Amino acid sequence: MKVLVSIFLLSFSLVSITGCQKNSPDQITVKLKSKKEQEYLANYSYSQYKKAYDEVLSEAQNFKVHDDSQKKWIIRTLVQEKLYNKTDLSKKQVVQLSKQEEHTYKIWKAIALDKYHVHIENEKLDRYINKFEKYSPPSKAAFADSLGITQKELDHKYDRDMFEQGYIWSLLRTKLEKKYRTADEGKLKKVYEKEVADAIGG
Repeated sequence: MKVLVSIFLLSFSLVSITGCQKNSPDQITVKLKSKKEQEYLANYSYSQYKKAYDEVLSEAQNFKVHDDSQKKWIIRTLVQEKLYNKTDLSKKQVVQLSKQEEHTYKIWKAIALDKYHVHIENEKLDRYINKFEKYSPPSKAAFADSLGITQKELDHKYDRDMFEQGYIWSLLRTKLEKKYRTADEGKLKKVYEKEVADAIGG
């Protein structure tokens, strides 16, 4: 379960990277819920998650977006806002933040592939994703049901890019350990986030 959680923490770290961009006049400041509130959220039941996700998907219908990728990132931003943020975002801010996070993800991935020569093999990625099939927390089951897809489809198709990020990190980490001469994952994430932020701010 710890590994599964780390994948989603990687995705949420994109928010902190977008917040590190330099000279960004339109930067959105997002305040997260307190630690106590987040601990309460960790004990949400299936029905509580399902209600939250259904509301998010209903709200997402108000965004006139025809690009499937952008729509997915808007949904992720709305989920983040509903479950983890204290800050209420305007419709314009949701679109802006979702675009920033998608762009950040692409830069995150590009640096790993182009600078560190990480190679993605689809068969190995599928096997990596398969490791998590036995984990079915209420949040995952509820999200799949809200989307009207199976949990396998959620993992291998809808959230494939997030699992891909976890897979890339598992390969990238060893390269970063050699470069920065540390095995401390927290430090490695911070230095890599800085590389990404510098590339975006470039």
